[in-house]
Amino acid sequence: MDLFYVLLILLVATRVFGEIAEHVGQPALVGELIAGIAIGAVVAEYPGIFPDLVDLAGNEVFVSLTDLGMFLLMLFAGIEMQPHKIIQYSGGALMVALGGMALPLALGVGLGWGFLPESEAKLAQCLFIGIALAITAVPATVRILMDLGQLTTRVGQTIISAAVFDDIFSLILLAWLTGL
Repeated sequence: MDLFYVLLILLVATRVFGEIAEHVGQPALVGELIAGIAIGAVVAEYPGIFPDLVDLAGNEVFVSLTDLGMFLLMLFAGIEMQPHKIIQYSGGALMVALGGMALPLALGVGLGWGFLPESEAKLAQCLFIGIALAITAVPATVRILMDLGQLTTRVGQTIISAAVFDDIFSLILLAWLTGL
């Protein structure tokens, strides 16, 4: 199957699921993610139906297209953002980021501590789970705010600033964790 047809299948499926999500009052991204999960489950269970989808992650053209799509999404978001407002709301965003990281970090560490077997690396493993849960998907957040028309509002600017702070803190914690 040609890459063009694979992309067509993916685009049609995500568009249909996105429309369904919007119809039930959810952001289109929710439906698009569900479409991706559904397609992934079908491909994993029945790899013979769409054999080209199985090796899609290794296709250099596909990877380049996904990178370009992510770049364009972030570029459009950056064009919409107003740096002076980000700076203006950064104090509140810092508190939002710290508060937004605390619960998933603690929950991840607690779940890891309760369910992982005893080992020398248990603390590091638990911290990794907590950090993984605390990381914010900035592109997904941007997309949802853009779809809702909230990206340039005070709330949208604060959310994006908090998400960026959250990712910075998470990367710092991850770098520290790899040194344990």
